Amino acid sequence: MRTTPPAAGRLSNTFYLVPAIVAIAIGAGVFAFTRAREPIPALSEQTLSRQVNAAVALTSDPDAELAPRFSVDGQKVIYVRRNTQRNEIVIHDLLSGNRSVAVAAQAILSSPVFFPDGKRIAYWRRTSGGCQIVERDIAANTQRTLLDCALDPQSRFDISPDGKHLVFAAQVRGYPSKLMRFDLVTSEISVLTQPSAGDGNDMLPRFSPDGARIAFFRGAESRQRSWIVDVAAPHAAEAVTTVEGLSYGLSWLGPQGPLLVAADWGGFRALNRLDIKTGETKSLGGRGARFPDVAGDGNIIFETAANRANIWLTDTAEPGKQRQVLWPSTGYSSQPEFSQDGLRVAFISNREGSDGIYIGVLGGAVRRLPLPEGFRYIRPHWSPDGRQVVVVSFPVNNSGTVRQQAVRVDVESGRHEVVTEAGNAVNAIHVLANGDLLVGELANYTMRLVRVSASNGAKSRLALPPVAEYAVSGNMLVYTLPQVFGATRCELDTLKCTPLKIALNDENRFDWTLARDAIWFHGSNIEGKRALNRYDLASGIIVSHGFAPSGAGASLAVSPDSKQMIVLQEEPPVIDLMLAGRK
Repeated sequence: MRTTPPAAGRLSNTFYLVPAIVAIAIGAGVFAFTRAREPIPALSEQTLSRQVNAAVALTSDPDAELAPRFSVDGQKVIYVRRNTQRNEIVIHDLLSGNRSVAVAAQAILSSPVFFPDGKRIAYWRRTSGGCQIVERDIAANTQRTLLDCALDPQSRFDISPDGKHLVFAAQVRGYPSKLMRFDLVTSEISVLTQPSAGDGNDMLPRFSPDGARIAFFRGAESRQRSWIVDVAAPHAAEAVTTVEGLSYGLSWLGPQGPLLVAADWGGFRALNRLDIKTGETKSLGGRGARFPDVAGDGNIIFETAANRANIWLTDTAEPGKQRQVLWPSTGYSSQPEFSQDGLRVAFISNREGSDGIYIGVLGGAVRRLPLPEGFRYIRPHWSPDGRQVVVVSFPVNNSGTVRQQAVRVDVESGRHEVVTEAGNAVNAIHVLANGDLLVGELANYTMRLVRVSASNGAKSRLALPPVAEYAVSGNMLVYTLPQVFGATRCELDTLKCTPLKIALNDENRFDWTLARDAIWFHGSNIEGKRALNRYDLASGIIVSHGFAPSGAGASLAVSPDSKQMIVLQEEPPVIDLMLAGRK
């Protein structure tokens, strides 16, 4: 129940727009924690790595424990505890080991954070009626709404060290989500960042310890980079590094940095140290780490999540009715593609550590292609004759100029070579029927489509706008545009194009695939439930099925004869909290 009126949020300048606490004693704390009085001292990569890899479990319940944050004095941790029946916000006292439930609700709860006074918390909640960011006085057991759903604030937000402002990400008029600052005294909202269409979304903001800057991520899916914006006008923002990937939160290791970043920069999710002055990144370990937080005395807490995803084979006539998992593992597999004979599948997986390209034979074995270490390999596509795959390659922890190249790999021998004629800004590459290459060249967060001649290596840019994603089947090209609903179908030989009224946009940017007669995509059915949809290219009719894909990265593939398909399915993760005490 709302006990005080909600604050009326308004955009300045340009835009206008439960139960009582229950104490649970669980025993002594893991470490002796003291009030932080000094800034976090500079820590070397080796010291941080030892600290991270000596982390111990703070929680190991069957429930998922999420979004941990320290209190200002570093003596408490607040987090979300969730299962299929309940959502709770829990406060863990690190000195006594006591846990108390601060909020329990029939709602999705996320991102709890202490106010500097330690007496109040703020958190995000969503019900069938919408979302809001709520402030709660713990002792008085009262709460008020800070932000409602007018701007649909994203679930990850932060409060400034002085407790006067809140930063959150939200979309305005369909553009990429931007960072906004909410004044907790006046309720005024000001815009901090202005990503351009195609840049991707701004997300996961965190104030620096002195409140002068905000670190965040910008991008889409596996192309997210770390950025910093000044809180003071004119809110100058710049990328900290050229390294990009799937990102899972960050925290400051001091007012001037570095940043502690959870990302898959090394081919698997882990904690990384990012120097904000040089852009240099170093992996610290902590495999599986997400959403880290750093206390004033240097203690670190983070989620550890064991994620697993496998690819499933099923019939296109009735997807999901008959299905089998292909080459199961405890790792994460994605980006599948059938060979032209429909008998083999190329995909990426981290089942043996870092990402690698695998070739599996239907009904047979799977093997990893022997590619050089020190690089990541993504987006495998077959040559028309089935003898080779072409992939995108880039160095692990590349802190300099982005250099993404195409690599051609002989499937049988493993021999490989860089496709130099494709250039050094390759984001995707397909081999066409006549041997020409269709290259998606990086252009900020979009791609320019370039055709490379098989006979002389000459490059010619297609007279098309920068695209978000594209797919090829025979002479047919289908592409989507950033921040635009729908898709476009073209004939490659004439570039005669036709718009398609299909529910593709940035939200399911990677969750679609092109077959010879249809587009299959992850979307919703007429009841608004998650579905696997088939868009018939001849009639425009959409048929929905219940076997919806889930997970990160490209999640669908259809065999050349359109009789079989592969669907990525992610298993529910096991998530606990890890505490890395400063020695």
